[in-house]
Amino acid sequence: MKKSLYISGLALMLAGMSFTSCSDFLDADNKTTANKGADDALVNQPDGLLMEAYASIYEFARTSVDIAINDEGTDLYIPVRGKNPSDIDKYTLSASNDEVYTYWKKVYTMINNANAVVYYNNQKVKNASYDAEAKFLRNWGYYLLTQQYGDVPYVTEYISTPNGSYPRVAVATIYDSCIKELKAVYEAGALPASKGTNLAQPTQAACAALLSKFYLAKAWDCYVTEEGSSVDPSKVSADGKTAFNEAASWAEKALGISAGAAPANLPLTFADKWSPANDNNTEVIWAIQSNGAAELGAHVLANEYGNYYGDQAKTGYKQVGSLHAQSNKSLYLFAKGDSRYEATFMTAIRYKDYFAYYNGGTTKIGFQYFPYYVTEGDAISEMGKNASNYATGETKAFILANTCTSFEFDASGKASVGEKESYSDLYSQTVGSGVCVKKYDDPVYTKSGAGYRCVPIFHSSDIYLTAAEAYYMAGNDSKALEYVNKVRYRAYDNTNSGELADFTETEYKKFYEYEAPEGGFKPIDIILDERARELYAERTRWIDLRRTNQLERYNVKYNVNLNSKVKDLRPIPTNEMGANTGITYQNEGY
Repeated sequence: MKKSLYISGLALMLAGMSFTSCSDFLDADNKTTANKGADDALVNQPDGLLMEAYASIYEFARTSVDIAINDEGTDLYIPVRGKNPSDIDKYTLSASNDEVYTYWKKVYTMINNANAVVYYNNQKVKNASYDAEAKFLRNWGYYLLTQQYGDVPYVTEYISTPNGSYPRVAVATIYDSCIKELKAVYEAGALPASKGTNLAQPTQAACAALLSKFYLAKAWDCYVTEEGSSVDPSKVSADGKTAFNEAASWAEKALGISAGAAPANLPLTFADKWSPANDNNTEVIWAIQSNGAAELGAHVLANEYGNYYGDQAKTGYKQVGSLHAQSNKSLYLFAKGDSRYEATFMTAIRYKDYFAYYNGGTTKIGFQYFPYYVTEGDAISEMGKNASNYATGETKAFILANTCTSFEFDASGKASVGEKESYSDLYSQTVGSGVCVKKYDDPVYTKSGAGYRCVPIFHSSDIYLTAAEAYYMAGNDSKALEYVNKVRYRAYDNTNSGELADFTETEYKKFYEYEAPEGGFKPIDIILDERARELYAERTRWIDLRRTNQLERYNVKYNVNLNSKVKDLRPIPTNEMGANTGITYQNEGY
């Protein structure tokens, strides 16, 4: 593997680098080697390396690379206002692509940091918690790598002198190795039973959640051979059903649900779950937690999903870069009555004060957005309830749909129907022609392009839907429906209007008013689109579609930027293949 991926934490520490903590757990001062040998210092104080391992996970939220590789080239997000689609959007990736190489390096950096913790800790201190946490991080890294690149070099030993020859290992072998190690970690019980205030430290539940993800990936990649629209649970082999059932079982362990028991209602409203005042809520299982006092912990997620609203310093709007706005399909993702629409998107943006929504500011509304199902008359009626919020020359309002309706305002703030134009025409030229995501808004730290909200990696509704997918593919529709319905029940404000009767197209159309993907409706679409609603802007979409063999089907139907054959793996980076003589083959199509 490339030498830079295996620079030890020791070299960084001797260079005087410090690492910002995620929480009180990591607040200890960086250790110094003083007059001791460097290895001696790390053998006696491996917690310094553990700090480094935790610091490396910030990289999975603080830059746009993670967003590009996980959300571009899917059905949900598009570049707008003349921004060129990326090679990831177009599926014209080459092995020299910067995002592909940067992501590879970031994950292996985390893995190597974790390997260093295991190596030094186990020489003398033998702290069971340090060992368990490092192994959890290492295995999370291999989960990310296998989902993007398939077969990858699998290294669990700390390497102080790279030999430049680390072969790719089959994903089936990696899955089995990671599952075996994570089970041992879970059974040893060295991870905390509950997360407390330290969201970055993995718990037993986080370990179980990761195991459920590994079993789900193994079941699909090793036992489901059908592609696209032909995926059929009845054709899954006995071994495949065992793996899917294991995925469901570990999901239930992560959720604290007894085997065979019905899932409980999700405890929070969707809005409360994502409230800035509620980062450490009962649904968060494991998260990337920022410090809030140093730039190392700041991330860009609040500024990456939406249209452009002008320069923040001049307009007071949030600085958003126009790269991951709603696609035409996304406009129709949320049906009437689904509370997740208002909780996911900022639908009324205050003029020159985006954060007025959180701090009680009373400036007029600059942008007002209505979803496709709102009629022109209902929109005018709604805006007329408080006409003083709207003003000529300041407010722009739209019903967002394939054909959008705009509204005009007279001097008193009274609205009337204005021009109509296609969504593509609207977003190609107009500032503020679409909603932005508010899930990561940080009203305490409002600097352009950064925020300190925690970033959930595993949370309850994600794992509910993991269980649903696993049960569905194992052939247990009734259990799958229990989990989907609990997620929908919460989305529809705890009413039965969100419940499914079965996995049929009739039920699908109750909640979704856009054409089904290529090849027509398939039951897996119900779970995938439920994941899209629940996990919008959470950097899961590409992996979800890849795992379920739906990448081509969804991209052919919905990706307007598609310009090449859809490939279900990323290329092994050119730089890596040049430096690592152990890699002897490239992924297909590159």
